[in-house]
Amino acid sequence: MERERARTNGQPVVGGDLTLVVWLNTPDSYGGGELFFENPAQEIKPPCGTLVAFPATRDHIHGVRPITSGERVTLVVRVDAECL
Repeated sequence: MERERARTNGQPVVGGDLTLVVWLNTPDSYGGGELFFENPAQEIKPPCGTLVAFPATRDHIHGVRPITSGERVTLVVRVDAECL
């Protein structure tokens, strides 16, 4: 599924078993840009320094809402379970 989406959204396909996202700027410095999950439906725009970790599986389909102003700065890391 990730490979199919990468063909249309231009984002690279990254391997790994766990996804880590760290917010590096404040939520008031950009509009939009919320991280969302499909099931269960959730949407978050956390404070600077927040780490969100989730399995990189089809059960955790996610995306980012369009950024409407400013700049959203995050660090995204994918980790293989073998490295843990």
